[in-house]
Amino acid sequence: MKDTKYIFNVVFPLILALLMLTSCQNQQLDELQEEMGEVKDKIEETTETIAKNIKEEVNEIKENVEAASHSSEVVELIEKSEKVNSYHYSFISLIMQSNNNYEEVATYQAYLKGDKIKKIYLSPVKLNQEFYYIDIYLNINEKTAVGTCSTNSVLCDDLDNQAFKLVYTSEKISPTPLDLLSALPLSAQKIGEETIENRKAAVLSYTNSDGKLEKLSVDTYSGIPLKQIIYQLEDDEEVVLEKNTFSLDGLNDVKNADVTLPDNYELIE
Repeated sequence: MKDTKYIFNVVFPLILALLMLTSCQNQQLDELQEEMGEVKDKIEETTETIAKNIKEEVNEIKENVEAASHSSEVVELIEKSEKVNSYHYSFISLIMQSNNNYEEVATYQAYLKGDKIKKIYLSPVKLNQEFYYIDIYLNINEKTAVGTCSTNSVLCDDLDNQAFKLVYTSEKISPTPLDLLSALPLSAQKIGEETIENRKAAVLSYTNSDGKLEKLSVDTYSGIPLKQIIYQLEDDEEVVLEKNTFSLDGLNDVKNADVTLPDNYELIE
């Protein structure tokens, strides 16, 4: 009798409490599983959203990159120029003066290969009271300029095998024809063709970095610019402010010796 009473008063409540605890744990487990399911769904939904957004952003970037590129005609010219490893040309620059007449401000020949340039004036240039020079050897990377006077002019008498340091910023060629090509804005468009010294050229039109209207005639064979025109419109008429011509004399035929100061020259400080 006592045993039955003990079971009823002690054991049964324990069993009941255990059952209730188990039921509570099962309920909590079910709730936890439900919450985990919801979290899983949210993670999957978030992942899908992120993936979708990334895809849209990638497509947008791709579209922007495609839009931010030169026209196919310009790209073709640039690709042709990349195959040129050396070239030489004759340069003439005409600039309109205040009296509306054009003045020739620069005339020279240029040989370009790699980071070296040889610039040749048509006549000797006075360096000081004692020296003249006509040839300039330029090194773009080192930013150096050295002049010599290798011509039969009387001004170069007694200057054989002598070289003189020059101011690089005063003698550098800027821009070179290929500099003009690499600086073309994305807005540059082909507007026609012309023939320059028996070379077929594509005419590109654009507004340059100075906000001025510009046309660049580019050799369709080599991709080398042959003429640069800077102009303005007056009553719908084109008024040329500056005209630069690059008469192409040769392609891929410049030797290292052509753009390097000969070893037999003494550099005069």
